[in-house]
Order: sequence, then structure tokens, then C-alpha cells
Amino acid sequence: MTSSPFASGPLPPPPAGRQGWPWIEATPPAAAIISRQWPRITVVTPSFNQAAYLEETIRSVLLQGYPNLQYIIIDGGSTDGSVEIIRRYAPWLDYWESEPDRGQSHAINKGLARANGLWCNWLNSDDYLLPGALARIAGVAAGNPAARLIAGRLRQLHPSGNLLPAPSVKLTGDAADDLVNHRMAQPAMFYYRDCLSQVEETLHLAMDFDLWMRFMAAYGAPAARLIEDPVAVFRLHPAAKTAVQAAGFAAEERRVLRHVFEALHAESALLDALAPDGPHQPVILGTPLSLAQLTRAVVRRYLLGDLRRAVHRGGDVAAWQLLRLCLPHEPVRAPVTAAKAWLKRLLRRPLDA
Repeated sequence: MTSSPFASGPLPPPPAGRQGWPWIEATPPAAAIISRQWPRITVVTPSFNQAAYLEETIRSVLLQGYPNLQYIIIDGGSTDGSVEIIRRYAPWLDYWESEPDRGQSHAINKGLARANGLWCNWLNSDDYLLPGALARIAGVAAGNPAARLIAGRLRQLHPSGNLLPAPSVKLTGDAADDLVNHRMAQPAMFYYRDCLSQVEETLHLAMDFDLWMRFMAAYGAPAARLIEDPVAVFRLHPAAKTAVQAAGFAAEERRVLRHVFEALHAESALLDALAPDGPHQPVILGTPLSLAQLTRAVVRRYLLGDLRRAVHRGGDVAAWQLLRLCLPHEPVRAPVTAAKAWLKRLLRRPLDA
């Protein structure tokens, strides 16, 4: 459902008892920090049965006071009152719909297919933007025409209501470490539109990491600009995916990494040890990545743990294959890891003892 992007007037009043941003605070005007036309920014909110948080998300976007905003909400057919919330704000939305979809990644892609902004991001319906976030993104974009990613810090909201320190995207200059031992700040990461045409729909948890990997492979750190200010809030709550599907995140992240190793023509044994093969978009290598450095990083993060578990459970063939892969990169730690796991198996002690 499309509504007029020129709708005017105050937003609907917030629910009773709500305080602070983005409920009763005045709309922050977009600061006059750039002299030319404000770049178009598209924000897509995928949502499904998040009525408890959705209105806060919506207001945090609409109250930015940003003069060139496209805001799109793609709801997956919610039945918890979310649609009623969206309808209240429909006059201020560029587009919204509510119908069953194939999951969050599909919803994001449906929104991005309608995006006409120069800079784009998605904001999940349990997260929200901080005051002046879009103006900060626009200001950095204006001063850095070669940038293809602009990322601010991301605060975390604890269930107690406390705002925790604001981490940023990990960008040390060591590409292998930044990819394998990554730190994401997705709600605070805005991509140039050519870098964010679609996300991988076969991923349901690590689609943001997949996008980061493809960005790093194609453009590298020089195309990213980091903002020291926090621009968004990531909500920690018991039903969040990060809380209930941690193992699934690791599995999908390994699959994402397999794709960049495929692009670097890594040996099949390493690919299979990292993750099963699966459908994916081709990885475009436009910046140098070291296969040796990436391999050492995944050995340290993933494969030494796999080796330890394989030895402990008696999978000697798998353990030997993993040991062969790990030895060239960790000639001391790999045999020590295997020996400790074998000793614990022999003594029938827990692996984590």
C-alpha cells in the first residue's frame, strides 16, 4: 500500500506513559551540515509479530526530521496488532504491505526492490534509530564521495532498560581478522545503493554478515567510513534471534566464509571442513585477500574446536583430516589440542573440563 510521501502534520500521539525518545521528545531538525541537496536515504523495516516494539521503531525513523527519506515497512502477515500500528502511521510511509513471506531475508529484499535511496539500510522492528542518525550519515556521505559504506556505533538495550556501551564495526585493516573475527553493527550500517541491491535469501540469521563479507571482498576497508557517534540501538530480549539461535548463527557464518574461500580457490577439504556447500550469489573479488591469512584465522576460530570435538568423540578419521588441515597453520596448537582431547577421552573427562 502506497501513501503520499508529502503527508504532513504531527504523528499520532504515543501510547500513554511513554517517555523520552522517540515518544514525547521534539522532532530533532536535520542540522544544516551540508550545503548541497540532502541525499535520498531508504530505510526498510521487515517485521513479523513484533507489535511490542514496532511503534518505537517506526517513530524513531519518522521523527528523524530528515528531509529526503524513503521509509518502507514489509510485514509478514502479523496477527498480533502490528498491522493496526502500521496503519496509524501509513500517511507518513512511502510504502507498506502485510502478507505472508518466506522470512526476514525475503522481506528485506521486497523492500529493497522498491528502494530509490542513494543510501540504504534495513532496521528490524525491535531496533530503533537515535536522534539525528540520518543527518549524521548524510553529512559523512557528503564529505566522502568515494565511500560505499558508512557505519556508526550501535548501542545495545538491555532488558533492564539500560543502554550498554556502543560497539562499532570491527575494521582494523587486517582483512582476514575483520572478516573471520568480525563484529557487526547492522542497524547502524548504511550501504551505497549499488552495494545493497539484495541480501541472500537462503540465509535467515547471517545475511548481514554475508553482505559485509561481499563488501569487504569487493571494496575493502578503504571504501568504509566509521562514525564515532552511536546512531542506532539493538534491543536485547529473550525472543531475539541472537538469544535463541546462537548455534544457527555460527553455522551460517561458516557457510558465508566458505563462499569467499571458494572464490579464492581453496582446497575442497578445507571448504568441506568449514561448511556444507549451498546456494549463494557469486563473490566478487575486487580487493586483495590472502588465502593463507584467512585460512589461519578460520583454523583458530573454528577448526581447532572441531578437531578437539572430533578427537573426544572418537571420530578418528575426521580428526586426522582436521589435524592435517590445521597443522600447517598451527604447528604447535593443533597437535597439543588433539593430545589434550585424546587424554580427556581416555580419562572420560568432559571436554570442557
